Amino acid sequence: MLLRFIAAIALGTLIGVAGWYRSSSEAPEIVIDHVIASPVPGAPHTVMVTMRLVNSGGPDQLIDANASNAQLTILKARTGAGLPVPGRSTSALTLEAGHIAVMGLVEAPAEGSELPLSLEFTRSGPVEVSARFTLLSSDEGSRLVEMVTGSQPWEPVLTAIADDTGWLITSEFGLAERIAELADGPDLARARVGIYVDGMKIIQRVSDPTRIGRLLRGRYMAQAMLLTADEQLFVMNGEPISAEIPLVAD
Repeated sequence: MLLRFIAAIALGTLIGVAGWYRSSSEAPEIVIDHVIASPVPGAPHTVMVTMRLVNSGGPDQLIDANASNAQLTILKARTGAGLPVPGRSTSALTLEAGHIAVMGLVEAPAEGSELPLSLEFTRSGPVEVSARFTLLSSDEGSRLVEMVTGSQPWEPVLTAIADDTGWLITSEFGLAERIAELADGPDLARARVGIYVDGMKIIQRVSDPTRIGRLLRGRYMAQAMLLTADEQLFVMNGEPISAEIPLVAD
């Protein structure tokens, strides 16, 4: 379903001050698509909803979600403020980070059926979408891969440079050294870095550096997480391999 409307974890090293800029008054202009409801293995009446948000206007914030045919709907975000939708950016709700959890469905979902959802945005207001049920493999359901081990702690570095349009985010995970050290371990040669803001994933063709567009006024946390080629998390000592840095929009 395509919807257009107008009106936007954690082992790591913190480097420097991300800086700030003045938030945008430009109205959001968002297209929502790829809305998918994925059943949770072992919980037939629970699903996780993901989606893509393409915003060609100013920033917004997803602050609530509701499914009328379920007992409970939770917006899984890093903070109680919701999930930011950066201006002039493509972002996504994903299984490994921010998403919508729908629990206590009246009926167990069937492949290809649809789940109506009501979304609430700070600036765009209420928006109705429909999520299509899609089954997950067991690996996708866990969103974890085999544990990454090594003789040294993994301390990636994340930097952020603010300008008039948002931030430019650069990450350094030292993959070349780890690939040599863990030759018999997971396939780090195909690893990629995912960039998130308070749980909302930033999507772009080139992963590093990544541009995060303008945000509504407030304080946020940018995070880089190491992912497999099929978007599952690399984990060390029970935690995602990641780095964080604060962002401030004033």
